[in-house]
Amino acid sequence: MRRARLAAKPNLPPWTLPAAGVVAWLALLAFVMPYDPDEGVYKVVAQGLLNGQWPYRDIFDHKAPLTYAYYIPAGLGAPIEIQRLIAAALVALSFSALASVASAWLGQAHVKAALLAYALLLINPFISLGANTEAFMLLPLTAAVATTSPIVGGVLLGVAVMTKAVALAFLPLLFIHWGRRAWLSVMGLVIVVAAVSLPFAPVWRDYWDANVMFNLEYGAHIEVWRRAVGLFIFNPLVLLGMLPVWYLVVRGASVARDRRCLAWLGCAYLSVKLGGYDFAHYYALMSPPAALLAAAGTKGLSGRRFLLSALAIVSAVLVAFAVVLSVVSKVTQGNGRLITEVQRSPGELYVLGDRSQIYAYTDRRPQRRFFYSVPLVVHPQWGELVRKDLLMCPPDVLVVPAFAIFPVDWVDDVTALYENRVEFSEGMVYREPRRTCDR
Repeated sequence: MRRARLAAKPNLPPWTLPAAGVVAWLALLAFVMPYDPDEGVYKVVAQGLLNGQWPYRDIFDHKAPLTYAYYIPAGLGAPIEIQRLIAAALVALSFSALASVASAWLGQAHVKAALLAYALLLINPFISLGANTEAFMLLPLTAAVATTSPIVGGVLLGVAVMTKAVALAFLPLLFIHWGRRAWLSVMGLVIVVAAVSLPFAPVWRDYWDANVMFNLEYGAHIEVWRRAVGLFIFNPLVLLGMLPVWYLVVRGASVARDRRCLAWLGCAYLSVKLGGYDFAHYYALMSPPAALLAAAGTKGLSGRRFLLSALAIVSAVLVAFAVVLSVVSKVTQGNGRLITEVQRSPGELYVLGDRSQIYAYTDRRPQRRFFYSVPLVVHPQWGELVRKDLLMCPPDVLVVPAFAIFPVDWVDDVTALYENRVEFSEGMVYREPRRTCDR
């Protein structure tokens, strides 16, 4: 009878348990972490798209168009938390692809170790994937390596590229992986890029300016020496709490026999650095190849040593998460009062800074093409046009965040138009403009 019961027990794939654990963790973070500015931007553009506005022409952002397709639920009114759950589900599906790659490249004996390392790298709370583009890219990028068809691999890479252009850094990996058949991957990539770009033919100039010309300006906005130094700096937050895993990665890199693992990690690192900035969630793209190398690095380790490493990881993650919750609590309190003030203030809302998550928190749609400060700073001509527009037609409610990565230098020109000002730790809320404007 006991044997019969054991035989009836379902035999789940080895990736299901770590994938479920990551989903549970990301779901928890989805409801406690504050919104990211990019999440606010994607929601705003998706709302505009569903209301007949052209991305890039009528409402500006510089991300590839599939990003806004992922955000259609938010555009329909779903909160950012739901978007994060969708992203977590797609991340979980990437475990299946990674298991396939680990089995083919390292052997079946290393699959569980690779999946465990992958899960541990993704649950680092300081990475805070949320519903950022990297969360949507992990599945197509990992599946592009796992597939047995070079053209399908190119198609999947195309999906990642049309989510965020830095995925182009992974193209050399497909050349290494497929050799003489790599031209099929290039063909698949070109097909997807053309198919996704074709609907934007009516606004092709704005599409080109946002996705190509502006992104070149965005990268060039950083001084050359800072970009050069940044290439050799690894974000310490990514290491925090996961040092044992990264030790295994380094150990595995020294013994890795399959050059594809190292090539994948190199391409991923390049994709992290291409944008010129070093936000922690960018490093999620390094997790699949790092997990493979970590699995290879477990060779020769004793069971006791591996257990102690695992306990150190879990303890460090819990401590890190406690710190994160403490920081989040303080941020949320300050943000909450500002949001409440905005919500009780009717009329047009404009955020003069890069804290565009305020639009998502208040569920208010901006009424102007440039609704956050990044394009205003990177492209000064646009900044001057917006300055003149705000002076001629000030919004009913103006928010100036206390902190901005991209601050404009003419804030005082605009705030001088307002009679009423309310100060919070997170920024200023201005109301009652001296000049009225019927838009």
